[in-house]
Amino acid sequence: MRVRISYSVDLDDVPSECARMLAETLEKLGETHAAIESLIDQLDEKKAIGWQVKSKFDNCRQNLAKIDSTLADTDMILEGYFSAKETKETQDVASEG
Repeated sequence: MRVRISYSVDLDDVPSECARMLAETLEKLGETHAAIESLIDQLDEKKAIGWQVKSKFDNCRQNLAKIDSTLADTDMILEGYFSAKETKETQDVASEG
């Protein structure tokens, strides 16, 4: 079961926090890429064992779903960040005038 968690960071720290999340996601993507390459090799060499291939495929699909979820979360976070920055800049300009 997937659950949503939240925590707070300073507005100016949002981009670096998103970069951290994306770096972790990229690492998981690399691991998944390697697993898929391994599956390709096993299938090409006709050394694949049915239940193992099925399990590895399922693992790759689950990892890709998690990666997609993290990318969607990061997208929403950045959307909120840029909206907040735009609002803050508008308020700053209004208070100066």
